[in-house]
Amino acid sequence: MPFGLKNAGTTYQRTMTTLFHDMIHQEMEVYVDDIIIKTKKAEDHLIDLRKLFERLWKYNLKLNPAKCAFGAPAGKMLGFIISKMGIKIDPAKIKPPVLVPPKSSRPLIMYLSVLDEAVGCVLGQHDDSGRKEQAIYYLSKKFTQYESHYSFIEKSCCALAWAAQKLRHYLLSHTTYLISRSDPLKYLLEKPMPTGRLAKWQMILSEFDIVFTSQKAVKGQAIADHLAENPKDDEYQPLHTYFPDEKVLFVGAVEDMSERCPEWRLFFDGAANSVGARIGAVLVSPEGKHYPGAAKLQFACTNNMAEYEACIFGLKMALEMEVKELIAFSDSDLFVHQTLKQWITRDSKILPYHCNLLNLARQFQSLEFRHLPRARNAFANALATLSSMIQYPDELGIEPIRIQLQDKPVHCWVVDKTSGKSPWYNDIKEFIKTGSYPLEATANDKGFLRKMASKFFLSGEVLYKRTSDLNLLRCIGEDEAQYMMKEVHSGVCGPYMNGHLLAKKIMRTGYFWLTMERDCIDFVRRCIKCQVHGDVIRAPPTELHSMIAPWPCSMWGMDVISTIDPPASNGHRFILVAIEYFTKWVEEESFKHVTKKVVANFLRDHIICQFGVPETLITDNAKNLNNDMVDGLCEQFKIRHRNSAIYRPQMKGAVEAVNKNLKKIIRKMIEKHRDWHEKLPYALMAYRTSIRTSTGATLYSLMYGMEAVLPAEVEIPSLRVLMEAKLEEADWIKQRFEQLSLIDEKRLNAICHGQCYQKRMARAYNKKVHLRTFEEGDKVLKRILPVQDEAKGMENGNGGHAANGNGETNGHVEPLRPIRYRVFGGGPRVRYSHSSRFPHFSCRETHAYPNDLVLSIDNERRQLWISNRALLEQVEELRAIVEAQSARIVELEGTVIDKRVRDMAARDQVQRTRARLVRIVKEIKERAAGILTDTTMLINEVVDGFESSAHEGTVERT
Repeated sequence: MPFGLKNAGTTYQRTMTTLFHDMIHQEMEVYVDDIIIKTKKAEDHLIDLRKLFERLWKYNLKLNPAKCAFGAPAGKMLGFIISKMGIKIDPAKIKPPVLVPPKSSRPLIMYLSVLDEAVGCVLGQHDDSGRKEQAIYYLSKKFTQYESHYSFIEKSCCALAWAAQKLRHYLLSHTTYLISRSDPLKYLLEKPMPTGRLAKWQMILSEFDIVFTSQKAVKGQAIADHLAENPKDDEYQPLHTYFPDEKVLFVGAVEDMSERCPEWRLFFDGAANSVGARIGAVLVSPEGKHYPGAAKLQFACTNNMAEYEACIFGLKMALEMEVKELIAFSDSDLFVHQTLKQWITRDSKILPYHCNLLNLARQFQSLEFRHLPRARNAFANALATLSSMIQYPDELGIEPIRIQLQDKPVHCWVVDKTSGKSPWYNDIKEFIKTGSYPLEATANDKGFLRKMASKFFLSGEVLYKRTSDLNLLRCIGEDEAQYMMKEVHSGVCGPYMNGHLLAKKIMRTGYFWLTMERDCIDFVRRCIKCQVHGDVIRAPPTELHSMIAPWPCSMWGMDVISTIDPPASNGHRFILVAIEYFTKWVEEESFKHVTKKVVANFLRDHIICQFGVPETLITDNAKNLNNDMVDGLCEQFKIRHRNSAIYRPQMKGAVEAVNKNLKKIIRKMIEKHRDWHEKLPYALMAYRTSIRTSTGATLYSLMYGMEAVLPAEVEIPSLRVLMEAKLEEADWIKQRFEQLSLIDEKRLNAICHGQCYQKRMARAYNKKVHLRTFEEGDKVLKRILPVQDEAKGMENGNGGHAANGNGETNGHVEPLRPIRYRVFGGGPRVRYSHSSRFPHFSCRETHAYPNDLVLSIDNERRQLWISNRALLEQVEELRAIVEAQSARIVELEGTVIDKRVRDMAARDQVQRTRARLVRIVKEIKERAAGILTDTTMLINEVVDGFESSAHEGTVERT
């Protein structure tokens, strides 16, 4: 019967019911494979048995004679005794278990059951008949708190080690068969180099002869499961895995740094944690003089790598001091065993360090490595962790400690280029040709060389690499590889591809060298043209650092919305904006010209006199925001004036965000282009009474502690307006004081909300960060942005601003094809002309890409336009001076006429002012004439150049 199947019992019971359906509950009872023939009279019993045997014979069912009993007056059924007296309990079920001593001639049987919280164990042995198992010992225990966190297989190993410790006197002299649901022995013994508790459990079980046996039936495991489900309450003891003298790895004289020794000694240690990696080493001379050294590792490494770094660091110190005989002490068990070649070094990160260490060891006449307890290596440990808490003997002198920075792993400094005479494949070629090995090759090196040589093919003096698809790639040296990379990457047909594609293309061409992909990536990284014409890296180079204001009105930022086109009806074209960084409160005012006096007055009237003296003022590097008047005002009121970096405009991003939002609001409010200055106060009010995402509240409530009354609440009175209208003045004042008392709580909530908002912004921003650091002296590519002359109007310009018939435009311009030229005249208006409008040219001869002549003329035109723009700015400044002087003249003349003062001094001043005005006007005319002359000469040169080019083209066609 296949009891291994899940539904075998049900199927078998259904089969037995079908076969004996007419006899069940009459002559017999059937439960799975147990059959009972029941008869009231002895003479009828044989008749019923004959009927049963005939039915069994018919359906070819077999019986086990050893389990059959005939004519019994009573029998066992499901653990009970059934007889004519009724049903009784089986005495064997209630008989107390009797523990028997083990016999040395037979093996032991251990049942082990492991649950999440406890473990149960039964140790037994077969009796003389070999069929019945007898119990020898019962064990059960709860797992401790830290043992309960093990995985299931580790719990099984822990339970087996604990049971073996408890039953050690039984297991030492017997072979023990382990019966369990899992095989902990296989898990422990398959570990190539177990560490920690696994190694201790392996050591505990190594003295016993334990053999795992798969579980065949459920019955034998029932007692062990019962013990695991009901552990004893008095056994919570942990597993004892302490061995006598387990920390003793070296037997010899006790070494101490303070003791004298005839040899040089080296004490070193390395440490790596979340802060960084540090190493320290100290050399002790035979006279007892100490030479300490420490280094900070500026690359990620493990503790074992740091230990090797410290050892190599100390050995180099010893070689510099010409030490030939040295004893090195380390508190790392792994390092000492690997150095003594007692343990095999398998970690790929440690192998380069191990090889470098062996090369350094050959330079000493005598070098011995010993293990030292951590307590006796305190000074090296203190150097590694840069700690000053170690107390050092006063009678011994210590040299000053110099901390150096180390950017790369120590083994990277010894990786040099291959020698120019022998290529990288020289050893492989010699082995294939003659079968000889290099002189210093070890057994591992020889095996690696044989395995590597099987992948190469020698044809004459040329070595080929055999690929997986049976193609042959020619092996080339370093010089040939450099030439091949240069030709394929940037040669005549070079597409300037990336490093990975370059390596694949060279392989398809039929060439190979060992470090092909890495060399190709490094070659492309050093290509100047790939850097100049490559894609611009849009990812931010550093993480986001938010600016936080400690309290309201302590930090302000200022900026100018400049050159608004068209200007307002009152002539204003500029808006001066100031924002408070804590509450995001905004102050704005429009001006015709934003001069240094206007900025100073705005700072004094709108910020200092209304909100108090701020601690910090942040502006950009504009001259009207950075001048002697603003600096004098800041110095007078002890205000720190900070400027945002030229290449870091995000430093005043809050002001730029306010400018963007206010311009959006004004664009939607205005009905006429020239009345935007009238809508500015309403836009400012709308912005102040809106909830900002960065603060979670309105600017008005954070600044004044209450919400402002909106115009809609006056037309249709809200509940707040109605309630305040019925309040007496004293009650309203009391309510207002209560609101002011709660304003601090609102501001603290705004701080918490703002910090959470900044964290979310920083988290989203930092996901895109690609860290890039530059140091002084590094060569970088600087991107020069084109000069833009874009007016900040109150409309987006997305439609309705096309060029007119005369080529003039006041907004968006559709690009002309195939070439568009921009001709700059003496005025501020820009004209756009198509190439077909120039004489001696036709559109058929105009190429989509300009030639060298056009590019050179365009470059000269750009330089002239820049100088022209500078002159225009000077003209604007002179015009402003003229207007100021004219106003001064009018003021003086009015004073003279009204008061009829015949003072000669005033008349002289008027005359001097007029003379100065005449000189200024004359200077303006001279500069304008010079500009027109330069422009005319440039246009003539352009026309002459195009005429000569057209003439040459005509001659060539002829």
